[in-house]
Amino acid sequence: MFYVGIEIGKRHNKAHLINYKGDHVGISILFKNSKDGSKFLLQSINQYKLISDNTVVELGATRYYWLLIFSFLHKFG
Repeated sequence: MFYVGIEIGKRHNKAHLINYKGDHVGISILFKNSKDGSKFLLQSINQYKLISDNTVVELGATRYYWLLIFSFLHKFG
């Protein structure tokens, strides 16, 4: 099981990936709060073979800035 924690910001977001033991996997990913940034996040975490069956994503729902990344990731299950 993997967990992706995303810190939401107005212009940029930061994602952290940890495994079920609580160990960081890879490095934190800084990406723009945009559709292109969301695509970059997806490409970055796909290298770890993450799927909805083995991954939980947590977002910090800051104002309405979280809506773009939530909608993008929800589309992919």
